[in-house]
Amino acid sequence: MHSQEVPNGKAAMIEAMVGFVVLCAAGLSAAEPDYISGRAFAAMKDGARAVADLRNAADTILYDDNTKGLALIALGRAYRDLLKDDTGALAAFRETCATSFGQALRGSP
Repeated sequence: MHSQEVPNGKAAMIEAMVGFVVLCAAGLSAAEPDYISGRAFAAMKDGARAVADLRNAADTILYDDNTKGLALIALGRAYRDLLKDDTGALAAFRETCATSFGQALRGSP
């Protein structure tokens, strides 16, 4: 293995952790382990675990609509892309619209 190669399965985890670092810089508290692990599971294509952790994260993030919106979008994508569950995806995306984050995406005041 070359020094720049990443072992199988590790590249997705590294990508997810880079996303976590970016979110920390944006104000995400490190006390949100379900969001972090949910994104990591999604990057590793483990849909069931991603959905479970992202759903828990969305349910427990009460103080920040932006972070809650990001968790709900990630949840919707996990349903849609990993579990092929359009009903679950649509529910998560609709829930996003109820947050101020979702309203900003739509251009609503």
